[in-house]
Order: sequence, then structure tokens, then C-alpha cells
Amino acid sequence: MAYKTLLVHVEPTSVSNLRLRIAVDLAGQLDATLIGVGGSEPAYLDTLMPFTGYSDGSLVQMLADLDTKNLTDAEAHFRVATKSMGAKAIWRSVRDYPDRALQDLAAGADLIVASADRGPKASSASAASAADLVLHAGMPILTIPTNLPAIRTKSIVIAWKNTREARRAVSDALPFLIAADDVAIVQVCLAEEMGEARSSLSEVVSRLERHGVNATPKTLEGRADEGFLVLVSFAEEQLADMIVAGAYGHSRLGEWILGGVTHNLLRHSLLPVLCSH
Repeated sequence: MAYKTLLVHVEPTSVSNLRLRIAVDLAGQLDATLIGVGGSEPAYLDTLMPFTGYSDGSLVQMLADLDTKNLTDAEAHFRVATKSMGAKAIWRSVRDYPDRALQDLAAGADLIVASADRGPKASSASAASAADLVLHAGMPILTIPTNLPAIRTKSIVIAWKNTREARRAVSDALPFLIAADDVAIVQVCLAEEMGEARSSLSEVVSRLERHGVNATPKTLEGRADEGFLVLVSFAEEQLADMIVAGAYGHSRLGEWILGGVTHNLLRHSLLPVLCSH
């Protein structure tokens, strides 16, 4: 198994430039094809039109022209960033919201590279939501934090809990895990749950050994609401390059209200996070 096709959304912004640079670097490391997607739809069109009184279509045309310019500028950014990749760089322009454009094109990719989740004021017309992609794309999503200097994958921490989502994440991350020099599998749990945790960790370690991955199991004590901080502190101590995690074992709304691990990883992690649902 290998990641042979990466998918990344591109828009003419500084956040997009970072995401694109990391995607190009990663595609080079993996000898993979990179598909750049320009997806843009004026999110404010449907809500603005009923109140404007523009019956002559001038506002519609203005927004369409802006959309076209954004797609043209995004393609120019992509062409410059991938000029050394030749036929391994492919461009797609889609007049749809970025989330939907990426989900539709996910059928032709192995991994989506996305930015760490946007803030509440960001428009879905210009940026793809990592949380939406994780839930709906049906494939692993690698989220990139702001100001990441370079992508490295030699030291990886797996956030473990014996759930469907975590098991899927381990499977999806196998290309990275096999190539890594150091892999730690970490479960944060209460003291009375340590025995059960060690048992499932042992199963994962044995599975990974059969893939040639020498993984180290680790149980760390902490409550559910402390899981993110305990996990991130451990990753920082290990000088990890990446965190692998199953996403949204509980409802997304519950995560958002309670500040769950997935929500915090997608929004606040200083490391790249590979998530699967």
C-alpha cells in the first residue's frame, strides 16, 4: 500500500500557499501525483440576492467574475508551485464549494491534504473544512497547522482507543507508519481502564510488527476531557512529526460543545494530524 495520488484545495491566500507547499513537498517524498482543486462558490449569493433588488443580474455577474478570477489566480499559484513536477501535477477547476469539490474528486485520490480547521468567521466558499472532509470524504485527511516549516514523517504518535475510527486510522496511515523511524501508540485513560487498554495496545503492536513497524505502546492516565492535552504533551516530548487519530467517535456537535479530542486536534494541534472516520 502507498499514497500515489494526493488531493489539495488551492485558493489565492497565504494559508493556501502553505498548504500547497507542504502538499508539493509530500508528493515529492512519496513520488505521488498531486491533484490541485480550485473550488469556489459565492457563499453569500443565496442570502444576499433576496435583499438587494438587483433584478438585472449585475450582482450575479459581478460575483461570477470574482469567482472566475479566484479560480484563475488559484491555478496560477498551483502551476508555479508544481512547475518541476511535470505530468505528476494535475489541475481541476470546479465551480462548487471547496468541501464538495474535494469530496467529489476524492474517488481518484489516496490522501487529502487540508489546512487545520478554519475559525468560525471563515467562509466555506473559499476554504475547505477539515472536519467536513473527515466526516464525508471517506478517506484519510492530513491537516496542516499554520506556519509548519516542513513536512516530516519520521516520528509518529498514534492516538489509540479500540474503536472503529482508530482502527481505520491505523490502516489508513500504514504507508507513513511503515516508513517511519519511530512509532508510539498512546492511549489516554483512567487508572481502572489501564488493563484493558494495554491488552488492545498489544494487539495493535503485533499487527504493526507484521507490517515491519516496530511500535511502542504507552498508556497515560487522564480523563476524557484531558485527552487532547495529555496526548499533545506526550507528542511534544517525543519530538513527534505527526499524530494519527480516529475522528469523531462521538457526534461532531458533542465534540464541538465539549471540546473533544478530534475538535481540538483539527483546530489547535501544532503538528500535522492524519485523521480517519
